[in-house]
Order: sequence, then C-alpha cells, then structure tokens
Amino acid sequence: MKRPIIFSIFLFLFLAVNDILAQVVSAGLSDTICNGQYVKLDGYIEGDEYLYYYWTGDNTITDSSKVVTWAQPQVTTTYYLLAFRPDTALVKNGDFEQGNVGFTSAYTYNPTTTVMPEGHYNLVTNGTLAKSDWMNIGDHTTGNGLFMAINAAVVPNVTIWAQSVPVQPNTRYVFYAWVSTMIAREVSEAPLLQFSINNILLDQPFRGPFPITNGWEQFYTIWDSGNNTTANIKIVNQSTVSWGNDLGLDDIFFAIIKPDIDSVTIVVGDPSYSYDTVSVCHNTSHVFIDTIIVEPGDYVRQLYTVNGCDSFIHLRVNFYPEMAVDLGEDQIICKQDSTSTTLQVPDIYYKYLWSTGDTTHSIRVSESGTYYITVYNEIDCFASDEVQITFVEKPDVVIENLTENFCLEYKSQLKVETPLPDILWSTGDITNEIEVTKFGTYYVTVSEHHCSAMDSAIISFCCPVNPGIPNVITPSNNDGVNDIFKYLEDFPFEAYRLIIYDRWGKVVYKTSNPEAFWDGTVNGSILKGLYYYVIELEDGCAFHGSLTVL
Repeated sequence: MKRPIIFSIFLFLFLAVNDILAQVVSAGLSDTICNGQYVKLDGYIEGDEYLYYYWTGDNTITDSSKVVTWAQPQVTTTYYLLAFRPDTALVKNGDFEQGNVGFTSAYTYNPTTTVMPEGHYNLVTNGTLAKSDWMNIGDHTTGNGLFMAINAAVVPNVTIWAQSVPVQPNTRYVFYAWVSTMIAREVSEAPLLQFSINNILLDQPFRGPFPITNGWEQFYTIWDSGNNTTANIKIVNQSTVSWGNDLGLDDIFFAIIKPDIDSVTIVVGDPSYSYDTVSVCHNTSHVFIDTIIVEPGDYVRQLYTVNGCDSFIHLRVNFYPEMAVDLGEDQIICKQDSTSTTLQVPDIYYKYLWSTGDTTHSIRVSESGTYYITVYNEIDCFASDEVQITFVEKPDVVIENLTENFCLEYKSQLKVETPLPDILWSTGDITNEIEVTKFGTYYVTVSEHHCSAMDSAIISFCCPVNPGIPNVITPSNNDGVNDIFKYLEDFPFEAYRLIIYDRWGKVVYKTSNPEAFWDGTVNGSILKGLYYYVIELEDGCAFHGSLTVL
C-alpha cells in the first residue's frame, strides 16, 4: 500500500533534480590577482528559461550584462552572478486543459456549435471545430490540446479573458500569452489585442499574426508589482471590423522572476615583476608556464603564495616572419648547351643544407634528379624548396631530297625523319615533308623542350632542259590561242631578260619581267614576219632562236 507514496516521492525528487541540472549558474573559480590588474569573471549559464542576468560586486565591472566580463578590484571583492528565470506559474488553467474554469470573460461560452456568432468563444483542439471556415490549427502547447477560440465582437474594450492573481509588492514578474488569427484576408482584419494589469496598459496594442499561416505568435512583457498585492490581468479586443477579427488564445503565463545566484571571490595582493623576451619561429608555439603561446604579444603570469599575489612574470613573445626559399622552376637542359648547371639561393640565410650534403648557398649539378635545399636562420627556423633538373641529349636530324633532278620539273620534295614534335623549315612550314620550287639553301630545325638540331639542303642552279619556248605565234587571227610570246615554264630563277630583234637586228621588244609577254606588235601594229629572240637567265644560262609572227 505504501508503494504509490514512495513512487510519488521518487518522482518529485527526480523532477526537482532534473530542473536543477537543466538550469545552471556558475560564477567561475575564485582567483588571486595583484593590485591594479584586471581579472576575468568567467561566468557560465546553462538553461533556456533564463530571461536576463547581470553581475554585481563593485563599480569596476566593465560590462555587468555579459556572462563573461572583466573587473579591476582594488581590494579583495566577492562578485555575484544573478540569472533570473520564471518561478511557478500563477495564472490558473493558462493552457485551458482544465476546461472553462479559472478565468472570466465578457464573451459567451458556446461549446456546442461550429457556427459561433460574434462575442462567443469555445475551447477546442482545432480551429475548424469552432467554425468550419476557420484555420486548421492545433493548440500552441502540443498541437493536440485545448485552446480558447474566440469570435470577437465589433465592440472594442470588451474583456475577452481576465484573471486576478495575488502578487508580492516590489517584485518583478514575467507575463506572456500566445495568439493566433483564425481568419483574415488582410492585416487590418487580424485581431488587435490590448493587454493590461490593474488597468495599466502593457505596451502598444498587439496585432494578431498575419498571414494567418504564421500560426502562433507571442506577446511578452516584464511587469514590476510596485505597491500592488493583486494583479488583475485583462485581455480586450480593440478591433471593430466585422469580417475576420477572430483569434485563438493559449498558454497564458504569469510568474515571479526569481534569481539563481553564484559568487566568486577575487583576492587582491601586491605584486613584484620580472621581464623577459623570447623569439620563436613562425607557425610554432612557446610554452609559458601553463600556457601554449601561438600569437606574438606581451604575456603575463602570476606566481602566488598562500597570502596572495607574489609576483608577475612579463614575457614578450616575438614570432619571426614566415621564411621562404625559392629554387625557381624545374629545368630541362640540353647537353648541347651545357653538361652542368648552377643551383643557388640568395646568400642571406644563416645556414644551408642541400640534398647533396653541400652547405653553401649555391651548387653545381650535372646529373638529372630532384635537388632540394633547407635554409635556416639564427634560431633554426627553416624553409625548404626543391627543383627537378633534367639533362637531355641533343637530337639528330638529316634532310633527305626525294627528287633526283630538280631541273626536270623545277621542284623537289625535301623530307626530314625525326621523332621530335617541333619542326620548323626556313620556308615557315612545320610538316615533315615540303615541296620547293626555287634554287637556294633550305634549312630545317627540330626541337623538343630546350634541345634543338638543324640541317640544310642546297638546290643548285641549272639551265632548263626543255624550256618550252614557242617558235610561232598567231596574234592576227584573233582566236585567243598562241597569240603571245613568253617563257612558258614555271619560273624559279632570280634573273630574267627577254630581247626580240627584227631581221635587221633592231630591238622591237625587251623586258625583265618573267610575267610579261610580246603580242607581235611593233609601234602598236602587228607586223608579220621573222624575228629573233634572246632569253637570258642567271649564271650565263641563255636561249637563242627564231620566231615567226603570222
């Protein structure tokens, strides 16, 4: 028979302990400092019920509204961290789960219809159960409990909800309520509520949520009781619109704001001082008593006796700038240019160590490979870099003339066989094989990376074997065929001259333009007869013959 009592006691203790664990206020650890020094008030607050908090103790607190702040006490001082949270709810049935009890209303309770007239209210689990065209919304607490659904009247200042609560004088209280809009097409149709205590208005009128899909919104305020011993809490509607102006109320809450307090004592003593400076490498750290230092600056630590502050140790920590060393880009070196190369860095460091074992700022290398160096300053801060050196052999290249006799057609095919990707002829061509139609020397360069090779081929001058010179022209028949006299072959020569004589040795035409021609005219008229020509090319190559003009 006693088990229910034991269980109830256990449940009470469990809930009490759980509430204590959920709400924690800590002022931190007591400390000892030297006179004139700042101390960190390292507060800690855990729990979502706290409304506000502050420190108190003396007037040296830099910001009493912050959980973690600083103070500069001149004498031993105890500081208090106060965090305020609501106590037990004083409003009865604020979540309406007990039904239509605990409060009063000038509106009419209407629990049996879904077509409530204005000035009526109901307690429902969903807005559509009060009126079928209202918003489909559950209560604020769980979504499944009761809330007060109200079809507000167009008459303002009529009490929707009211309750009287006994209060303690000169005490701070928290009051809030949750409001929803049941139906509204625009914001002016949302309810407009005025909250008051003892006929004193609490803030400005509160407009219900709009759009209505915003659900539940909270009215919240802090109230000081002054000399009052009773709080007459009242909610009235100020809206006078006839369409809309319908609302839900839920979770109406009123409670004392009580403080949770913790304290910390700071003992102030008289200091002695010592100073030191240390330099450390970039991206490293320095251990100073109980602290790992990773940033430059001035650091202070205190050593204590049982009587308080004994001494200050001041340490200035300098961090060297980040060191860097650069061996440059990777290199590919052709052995035709050099069989070795120099690697070096500026001679500005304290020590050098190469992967070869050398300890100077420059070395000479003659083999392919990866070389790296580490440089140090006077406190052994260091930086490293590496470079890839590749020596390659000089390539071979030979031009092959695929044409036996250039003078047969005045063209030759020149070809180069090479595995190297980059080919450049003196003609500007970049293919393995080219066709040339002029005398002269032709060059080709093949290369890869920094290595290259070159070869040349000479196309020697030769007189034409069959120059293709006509001996008869017929300009007078006007048939457009065989009407002119010129050198007919493709012209690969650097020099050219054509002279035509009549039978008496008089020059009737001459030109140095290989594209020019004679049309059989003398002084503008075609003169039929026998003529003689001389064609002179370079290197003494010449042709003589007769020409008949018909």
